[in-house]
Amino acid sequence: NFFKKVFVINAAEMALYNVGTAYTSVSQVPAYARGGSVTPAPVTPGAVSVSVAPGNPLAMTVTTNAQGVEMLRVRLSGTGTVKEMKLKRLGAGAVGDIANAYIYDGATRLTSGKSLSAATGEVTFATLDVSVSGSKDLSVVVEFAGTAGNVNYFSLLDMKLSSGTVSGLPLNGNNVTISGAGSGRLDVAKTGSIANPNVGAKGIQLSEFKFTTVTEGASVKRVTLLQGGTVKPSDITNLKIKTGTNEWSGSMTSTGYAVFDMGSGHLIPKGEEAVFKVYGDVSGKKDETVILYFENVSDILAIGDQYGFGVATPSGTTNQGINAFDGTSEAHTLTSQGGVLTVTFNGPSAANIGTNTSDTVLLRYSMTAATNIEV
Repeated sequence: NFFKKVFVINAAEMALYNVGTAYTSVSQVPAYARGGSVTPAPVTPGAVSVSVAPGNPLAMTVTTNAQGVEMLRVRLSGTGTVKEMKLKRLGAGAVGDIANAYIYDGATRLTSGKSLSAATGEVTFATLDVSVSGSKDLSVVVEFAGTAGNVNYFSLLDMKLSSGTVSGLPLNGNNVTISGAGSGRLDVAKTGSIANPNVGAKGIQLSEFKFTTVTEGASVKRVTLLQGGTVKPSDITNLKIKTGTNEWSGSMTSTGYAVFDMGSGHLIPKGEEAVFKVYGDVSGKKDETVILYFENVSDILAIGDQYGFGVATPSGTTNQGINAFDGTSEAHTLTSQGGVLTVTFNGPSAANIGTNTSDTVLLRYSMTAATNIEV
């Protein structure tokens, strides 16, 4: 209650007020009721139409254990916020052919893997919160654990907005037939040793791991790592992933996923390995941590060079797939270092300069304060 708060004022301020009889009890303080009312802003209902996207996959034949297979791509047109999508597996296959299903926005995974209902073959993805303004494409991506000869496809049965209407449903994807062949495997292992960064450091190494291909070479197309430490996602920026002389830029989502879309990818021949290193800028506070690891088997998309589908990156079998790098205890833990004022060197690297130059940068540094201070 506003009138039961105590305010301290000086003598000059006191002189501006008329002083009445002093209260001797809290019960004498008059009751306070805020006047007027606030009218909530009206909510404009959305309207979204759904159609099969131009890049929707054609009918295809996949391996029994293909991973990261896009089954359906839909285009959302209009305005609104998508809260829920309901899908159903159809075709002359079985619910057990689909190990997990996900919703993707381009290279960004929006959901955790979900299994289909054994009774209905349906799966519902709730709390999506996907904003549509104009057009947006969303994909249904799955991991197979299939039986040779089975045929499956997905139908988008229903979609709900936070407010408004959806038209164009239901709609179907194309048939996906399971062959008798199995894709290869890609194994992940922690490598290297990484120093703890100073608060405010730029372009520092954040993680390091090794990919090894088994039974089939593979081209790494997409990598997603979860930030399991205490540094806020917004405090990790300018992400890059590197292997050898190749590098790709990434982004950190508001939910803590470092996403790297590697385009044409990086080929690792059968039975060989490649070490990947992740770099970025880190702000935040002293003693906060960065711990990047693989949360789901779908967080690595590596297309096999023999069958042309995502190779397996299983979890649950020792030293296979992501099993050795799918938890905070298995990844690199970096703890931000700093004091009351932390000064961090940010370049430039050693180089030669001319004898007659202007505006030559000799030092870049950042200063991060634990509390408000004046320098």
